[in-house]
Amino acid sequence: MALAAAASGYAGWALIAGGACAATAIISLTIFGSTVHRDHVTHHTTPRLLMDCWEESPDFAQQRGVPAAIEPKRLE
Repeated sequence: MALAAAASGYAGWALIAGGACAATAIISLTIFGSTVHRDHVTHHTTPRLLMDCWEESPDFAQQRGVPAAIEPKRLE
């Protein structure tokens, strides 16, 4: 939308659409980054935004000195 507005000569709308695009990118990167951080703290194997279960990390990855916040669920 920002490119179309800029090409059409609507500078105000181009700024608004560009700002909305930038805000969306910043918010999505923040959500993903905080999910990765939480998964590393609780020893999950990969980031899981929408899943309720995960595979347990290998033993060598769990020996970081941080206790697990919750018990891991096993995938069946």
